[in-house]
Amino acid sequence: MQFLTYFITLCLLGPLASVAVKPYYESPQMVYIKSSYMCEEKFLFSQPTLRNEATEGCSKIKRTYECKGFNRCFGLRSKPIVGSSRAKIYRGPHFTISSEENAYESSLYEWNMKKDFLKYAEIYEFLVIMGFDPTSDKCTFKGVVMRSAETELECIEKPPKPHPSYYSSSSPRSPRI
Repeated sequence: MQFLTYFITLCLLGPLASVAVKPYYESPQMVYIKSSYMCEEKFLFSQPTLRNEATEGCSKIKRTYECKGFNRCFGLRSKPIVGSSRAKIYRGPHFTISSEENAYESSLYEWNMKKDFLKYAEIYEFLVIMGFDPTSDKCTFKGVVMRSAETELECIEKPPKPHPSYYSSSSPRSPRI
């Protein structure tokens, strides 16, 4: 009888436990960012810094599972949990989600970047804005905003400078062969 109870419990709750625990143990996926961003010609955030911040912020978007009756408890997703140590839902004016993303219940999230390397951290918050697609559990980088108590400004993308070619096409000298 005890073995039968153990077996039934394992069969019924085993898949639930593996589904509920899986998102917390996966390594975070890197968020692709193609360039640096400049805020008010004073604050430059490099591509690697933004990638690290966005990846950390994306990993803080926690998903939970809900049970609607005993027989429908496996893998149904509810809204993401948001809180102080997690990414928050972005409600600012600068970024919106498309109607296509909205059909999949995508949301925009903000992640407050670390303040230890920012000189003016007491005046401004610098936020990485990310879109989250619940069907693929992936984040996409949308941009950076600088927020104070009164205003929120969108930071400008600074594309990488092209590498100078070894021989310029306008050079009067030709290369030696």
